[in-house]
Amino acid sequence: MAGLRFSFSSGVISPGSGTTKTLLQLTAPANQKVRVEKLRLSGKNVTASDAPTQVELLWQTDAGTGGLSTLTPVKLYEDDTETIQSSILYGLWATTEPSAGGILLSQLVDPKGHYDFLFPPMRELVIAGGSRLGIRVVSTPVATSWIISGEFEE
Repeated sequence: MAGLRFSFSSGVISPGSGTTKTLLQLTAPANQKVRVEKLRLSGKNVTASDAPTQVELLWQTDAGTGGLSTLTPVKLYEDDTETIQSSILYGLWATTEPSAGGILLSQLVDPKGHYDFLFPPMRELVIAGGSRLGIRVVSTPVATSWIISGEFEE
């Protein structure tokens, strides 16, 4: 890792209810690790009594297919001359969901608030070169909209 820090923020993603859907996938560049510093999942719903949604942070073994948007990460220090090489897909996989690998974290998240996945210094989550990290919602009890943001280092 060369110390190139970057952030991103997705657009609004609305998976509907009763579905398990990947919302975002980050792919590390080939032969280069990426260090995850923090991820934030923000939900929006209008009914105060809505049940929490299960959210998983997981390894994924392929990219899946169909109907995705590409995020352009932003350098945290605009004077850095290096090029960000990581790729980030977000939205709803229309054709085939990415294949799940191991689930790293699973959390019930209130769809009217936010949840932060925080990784303290020297204990950050590291994505191996060419590997994929995904965030998905599991069998959402109600239709909810989400925005995901995060900070990483290549």
